[in-house]
Amino acid sequence: MATEGTFTELRARKAAELREMLKLIEDEDGLKNLKAEEIRTQSRLVEIQRQIATYHRILDIGQPKPVVAQSVAAAGAIPKARKSRMDRGDLKARIITALGLAGSQGLSVKELAEKIDYGYQSLNTFRKTPEMEALLESVKDGTAIYLTLRPGAAAAKDDGKRPKKQ
Repeated sequence: MATEGTFTELRARKAAELREMLKLIEDEDGLKNLKAEEIRTQSRLVEIQRQIATYHRILDIGQPKPVVAQSVAAAGAIPKARKSRMDRGDLKARIITALGLAGSQGLSVKELAEKIDYGYQSLNTFRKTPEMEALLESVKDGTAIYLTLRPGAAAAKDDGKRPKKQ
């Protein structure tokens, strides 16, 4: 049976936890930092998957199944984006994840747009930004443009933030 002292201590601990959660929710910079960390982690995961696939090809052990982030595995595919305007960091993470899963053959811009459920023209414009040109390699094949990740680009510093206008 719980005594009054232990119940009071438990209540105080739970109240402190709730206050801490409220601080996290209200702190926009903290949320942005968590989001940036998630994007960096996801990018690093894609890079590690690439390295593992390369080692398997070198050692001729066959193609491994890609290890996917939990949220991606739970959905069974790449998480869908809204076709309307979305956070650039989210869009970048979805692009990196989709191209990482596609491997060295890459995807056409149209296939990528369908896979992440984002507008083709908007995606085509976004891929031409300096931050994305640093991450992506594009090859034109007839009428299609195929995209792949640059080796080592996904692991580079990526905070998903847009420079602020003065």
